[in-house]
Amino acid sequence: MDGGNAQQPGIWQNLILLVPIILILVYSIWRRRQRASTKLEVAVGLLSHINHNIKVTESYLKDWRSMKKFKTGNWLKHKDKMGFLDPAIQTAVNEAFNMANDFNQQIDGARRSKTASYVAGLPVEKLREPLTKAKQGIVVWVQANIQTEMWQGRRRGLFG
Repeated sequence: MDGGNAQQPGIWQNLILLVPIILILVYSIWRRRQRASTKLEVAVGLLSHINHNIKVTESYLKDWRSMKKFKTGNWLKHKDKMGFLDPAIQTAVNEAFNMANDFNQQIDGARRSKTASYVAGLPVEKLREPLTKAKQGIVVWVQANIQTEMWQGRRRGLFG
C-alpha cells in the first residue's frame, strides 16, 4: 500500500490539456465576430433600422415629447459597404441616417438639459421621404438578389 497517497494529476497536466481547448474556443468565437457581413446581411440590417426609424418618425409626429432615438448603428458600421446598392439608393440611405444622427444628437442634448423643448422644433417630417425611398430601393434589391446571395453565403466546410 502507498499509505493513501494516490498520485493525482498535477495542475500542470490539467493546464496542458485545457489551454489548447480554451484557445480553440476563443479563436472560433473571435472568427465568427470578425467575419465580413454579406451584402444580404447589410441590406437586411439597414432595412431593419429603416423600419424602426419610420416608426419613430410616426410616433414623433403624433407626440413630439416621446424623444425616442433613431437607430443608426448598423449604418455607421456598414456605410462603407453599400457599394452594391444603386447610387440613388445609397444617397437616400446616407441622407436619412445622417439626419437621424443629427436628430439623435439634439435628443441627447434635450435629455442632458432635462427639457423636451429642444426637440419640439425638430423637422422630423423631412426624414419621411429619404427613409421611404431607401426602404423601397433596398426591398427591390433584396427581392432581386435574395436567391443569389443566400446561395453564395452558404458555408463551404466544417470551419468556414
